[in-house]
Amino acid sequence: MRSQIQGNSAPLALAYGQASDIWATGLGAVNLSALTLIYVNTSFAALSLQPQFL
Repeated sequence: MRSQIQGNSAPLALAYGQASDIWATGLGAVNLSALTLIYVNTSFAALSLQPQFL
C-alpha cells in the first residue's frame, strides 16, 4: 500500500519540480531584463550628461 502511494505521488513531485523550475526561470528572465533596462537607462543618462563634463 505504501509503494502505491509513493508511485502515485512521484508524478506529482515531478510536475511540481518542473513547475518550480519554470517559475524560477521566469523570475530569472524578468530580473535579467529589468537589470538590462536599468543598465541601458543609466548608460543613456551617462552619455547624455557627458558633454557637460567635457
